Amino acid sequence: MRGTEPQNSQPSRSQDLPSWAETMEGLRADYLRSSPAKLDAIARLIARLEGRPSGAALGELRTRFHGLSGSGLTYGFPAVSVLGGRGEETCRIVIQADGTPSAGHFAEWRTVLDGLHRELAASH
Repeated sequence: MRGTEPQNSQPSRSQDLPSWAETMEGLRADYLRSSPAKLDAIARLIARLEGRPSGAALGELRTRFHGLSGSGLTYGFPAVSVLGGRGEETCRIVIQADGTPSAGHFAEWRTVLDGLHRELAASH
């Protein structure tokens, strides 16, 4: 003879967890909050490269653009991914050449940076 089984008095796991949409909205908000510092770092690297080009600074700039290229779409900013890719590609071109950016490269990086500012500011 089976006795009655005790009722589970604990709430289900899904009741304790935020929804997927709530989680993504929180991550998106964090992404937006951290974006000014990321863009400031890119601006500093561009200025540093103008003052004294170095392979280390160029590599770091490429890495920063790469990060935006990879993360923008994930957080709902497809234009950020496209712009980050443009900046990264310009870095790659410079690295494959002689490692010395031209005035045109600096202009391209500034155009990309301005676009990133516009895209991310529009979401605040």
